[in-house]
Amino acid sequence: MQLSHTITASSETLTMALTIKEKKIIEGYLQPVRKFERQKIAPVIAENIMICARLYCVMKDSDIMKETIIESAKFVLAKFGHLGVREIKDAFQMAAANEFEDVNMTAYYGQMSISTLGDILDAYTKHRNKTIAKYLELKDKAQKQYDKEVEKQERNNAARQKIKTDIEAAIISIQQGIYFWREWQDVPANYAEVAVAEGWIEVSPEFKKRVWEESKEEAKRQIIETAQDMSNLNEARKAKQILMQHIESEIISEPAKRIYAKKLIFEYIKAHEL
Repeated sequence: MQLSHTITASSETLTMALTIKEKKIIEGYLQPVRKFERQKIAPVIAENIMICARLYCVMKDSDIMKETIIESAKFVLAKFGHLGVREIKDAFQMAAANEFEDVNMTAYYGQMSISTLGDILDAYTKHRNKTIAKYLELKDKAQKQYDKEVEKQERNNAARQKIKTDIEAAIISIQQGIYFWREWQDVPANYAEVAVAEGWIEVSPEFKKRVWEESKEEAKRQIIETAQDMSNLNEARKAKQILMQHIESEIISEPAKRIYAKKLIFEYIKAHEL
């Protein structure tokens, strides 16, 4: 698994777990007004407050005092800097839809004050905090999952590197007359698949065929040996049934595959013997 895929998957999980409204809240949470230069963001905040005064407080432009709007923008920066610009309008929209218990928009009809703004944004913040808590919990879970995948990938990489290192060491050892693995049974069963896939060993089709035939014979030999072992009558009985009925079946093939995985590496190493 690629780590970049893990990051993407974690991000998608976070996004899918949120509603459209919650996503808008998180956008504001990640881009609060306090992050921006005061001189640049203040006019934008003021414009949004002006729009809210018109739409939700039903005020005429002639009734809206410029000084109030300017001071309201300063108030937002000072007390509600954690909100995103778009959240100001969202807060008024929710208040108008009676989504806040402590806010009655009809009481603000035809008027807009800093107190009005504070009441609405405070109610919105309380509502918003639940979504932030949910988001942080999801984010924490996603991060833990990502860390787990990174750790797993690192372990896999280390294990794969050990396979390559062991094979290289085995070749050097046998050329010096030392057996890294004295018997084919000593070779880890997972080495062959990884080594072939990574191109760390190259073997001809003829070589593979020879080792496969040897592996099948070894599998049969082991089953015959088990069938003749009277110290475990139950296993011996099963082995005899296999020999009589399934000598060329998958029952032989499966143990042969496990043997083949070990013998392929062992025979490949042995071929480097000087």
